[in-house]
Amino acid sequence: MRFPVAWMLAALVLLPACARANVLLLRSPHPEVLARFYDERLGLEVLEHDAASARIVLAVGADWLVIAPGREQPASPQLRLLLPTDDLVGARTRLESGGLRYSEAVDAAGEIRALYFRDPDGNLLGFAAPGTTRDWLTEWSLRGNDRVPPSGRIELAIWSGLHGVGLGFALPYSLGSESPSVIGLTMMAAGPLAGFAGYHYAGHARLTRGQARLIETCGDFALWQTVGWGAVADADAKDVLLWSSLATVGGAVVGALVAHDRTVSAGQAGLVSSAASWGAWYGLIGREIAKGSGDVEGDEVLTAMLVTSAGGVLAGGVAAALGDIEESRRRWINFAGILGTACGFGLDLVLQVDDAAVWAIPGATGLGSMAFATYRTHRTRGMGWAGGTETSPAVRLAPGGMRLELLRLSLP
Repeated sequence: MRFPVAWMLAALVLLPACARANVLLLRSPHPEVLARFYDERLGLEVLEHDAASARIVLAVGADWLVIAPGREQPASPQLRLLLPTDDLVGARTRLESGGLRYSEAVDAAGEIRALYFRDPDGNLLGFAAPGTTRDWLTEWSLRGNDRVPPSGRIELAIWSGLHGVGLGFALPYSLGSESPSVIGLTMMAAGPLAGFAGYHYAGHARLTRGQARLIETCGDFALWQTVGWGAVADADAKDVLLWSSLATVGGAVVGALVAHDRTVSAGQAGLVSSAASWGAWYGLIGREIAKGSGDVEGDEVLTAMLVTSAGGVLAGGVAAALGDIEESRRRWINFAGILGTACGFGLDLVLQVDDAAVWAIPGATGLGSMAFATYRTHRTRGMGWAGGTETSPAVRLAPGGMRLELLRLSLP
C-alpha cells in the first residue's frame, strides 16, 4: 500500500508540535456541532477544520482539543476537561447567557470553587478557581451527579461489613457466651447488617470517598488505641474485646461528625491515616534507639508506639487542615518511605552494624526518602498541594501511535 505523500508531510509538521502540546481527543457523532459549542460558548479558538475527515482542532491554552467523528458514548461521571480560571463570576455569566445548566462546587467556607456543566454530547466539563486540587474537584463532581452513587458508599459498606464480622464475634464472647452456635450466628448476621448500615448511611449522607475514609480512619485508630492500651494494662481479654468493639463504633461516629458538611478529599483522609501509621513506626524506632543495646520491655515499646501514633494523627490532621493533598502524591510519599526504610535495613546487612544503628539507619533513610518525595512531588505538575497544576486523562500523539498521558490545561 502506498503511503500518501501528504500524510508524510503532515506528520513532519505535526509530530514536532505534538511533542510540545498535549492533546485531548473527543469523539462525537456530530463533531461540527460539538466544535461550535466549544468555540461559541466557551471561547476556544478553532485552529484547524479538516472537511475531508471532519476532524476539528481547537486551542486550549498551549494544548489542543481534537474533536473527531465517532460513535456516541454514554454520559460519563468522569471529568473530561478542566479549565482553570481567575474569573468564576464571568464563567458563570457565560454559562447562564448560553442557557447551560451547571452545578456549583462550594467549599466548607461557602466559597464557590468550581462550576460543572456538560457539553452537547454529555461530557462533564468544569471551570475551576486557582488553588483547587483535582481530587477535591472529582469528589464534588461525583456528589453533584444524581445518577452516580456517592463515591464513598461502597468503601464504607465494605469497611463496616468487615468490622461487623469482628463485632459479631467480640460482643457475645466478651459478654460470656461460650456457645459456638450463638457466636457463629451472630457473626453471620452482624457482617451483612453492618455492611448494609454503612451503605445506607453513606448513601443518605452522600459521602465522598474522602469523608468515608475519614470515618474509617477514626474507627481504626480508636480500635488500635483501645487494644494497645488494654495490652499495656494487662486487661482481661474479654474486656479488651468488648471495649475495642465499642471504641471502633464510637470512633466511626466521631469521624462521621467531623466529616459532616465538611469538604474532605481522599488525600486529606489518607494523610491522617498515614501519619498515624508512620507515627507508630517511628515510636518503635525511637524506643529501640533510646534503649541502645539493652533489653526492651514489650510494654515500653507498645506505649511509645501508641503515644507517637496519636501524635501522628494530630500532626496529620493539622497538615490536612492547612491544605489539600492529592491521593497520588500521598501514595508516592508512602512508597518512598517504605522503599527508603527497606534500603536502610539493607545497609544494616551490608555494613553489619550493631546496637542502636540497626534502627537508626532505616529510620533516617525512611525519613529522608519521604522528605525527598514530599519535595519532589511538590515540584511535579498535577501532584502538588492546592495550587498545583490540574491534570486530566488525555491522549497524546506520539511516533508510532497514541499513548495515554496527563493533560495540562489552562484557560486562554
